[in-house]
Amino acid sequence: MEFVKTKGSSSWGAQFVSNVFERIDGQWFICIRHASPVDI
Repeated sequence: MEFVKTKGSSSWGAQFVSNVFERIDGQWFICIRHASPVDI
């Protein structure tokens, strides 16, 4: 997913990824929830 490239920045793309996918023990889990600034 292209949005992953922006992870760590302050763009909405990074926020989108962090709110849709959660990396746990090296695996990505889908965690769909409302985007929130505190998640970054």
